Amino acid sequence: MHKNDVKLVALDIDGTLLDPYHHLSPANIAAVRAVQAQGIRVVIATGKTSYAAQPLREQMGLDKLGVYIQGLDVIGSAGDPLRRTFLPNSLLQTALAFKSVHDVDWVAYSENNGIFANQPSARIARLDGYGEPPLQICEDWTQLKIHKLLAIAEVETLPGIRAALERAFHAQADIVQALTDMAEVLPLGASKGDGLAALLTHLGIDWENVLAIGDGENDIHMIRNAGWGVAMGNAHPELKAVARFHTASNRENGVAHALHTLLL
Repeated sequence: MHKNDVKLVALDIDGTLLDPYHHLSPANIAAVRAVQAQGIRVVIATGKTSYAAQPLREQMGLDKLGVYIQGLDVIGSAGDPLRRTFLPNSLLQTALAFKSVHDVDWVAYSENNGIFANQPSARIARLDGYGEPPLQICEDWTQLKIHKLLAIAEVETLPGIRAALERAFHAQADIVQALTDMAEVLPLGASKGDGLAALLTHLGIDWENVLAIGDGENDIHMIRNAGWGVAMGNAHPELKAVARFHTASNRENGVAHALHTLLL
């Protein structure tokens, strides 16, 4: 393997590009810009909406091309939707029934960067620090096209909540976790890695020519398939187990460290 083989770098945001305080460091910005100056394409691959990623893209000089909402919203070269995947509406009733039994708040990620809740709550207000679009209140979700559902609970109760979600949505949806107080319900078979695969096909780039960096369980597919899969120092143990390379944590500019070590 040689650094000249890398044609695309895919970067997660939370826990990877951003430090624990949700800041994008000058070191990471400079490293991403230096990689682009070498003619290597850099894209975002995140659970966030493209709306939330926009300020970060602007700081790093990236266009809108990328993988958003855990691979459910993939944007192509012209800045137009390349692929959009939605949950079956029938699962909304499962979600409502789940909330009647478990202490959880639901947020729906809908098309065109819409973020919806049935009612506001202190737990849902935690999303304010993640730069997502303003929350909209909508009691009837049946007319919405929903990419994913986000279940927000307390850190200490989320393991039990997640186990219950896997039972409730068994064989109907996939449950993933990127943060300690939030679990996500995704269309069956969907993943950030699956979304990146669609983008690579669109660009004519093979997995072996991809350097991908991430930290979460939701990054495993992407890191495992990339020719140059990199786990952050703060990464989930299962992600570290499948990564070809390890770098420093997001407190220590791990993205910049990886890019300088492997590409610059």
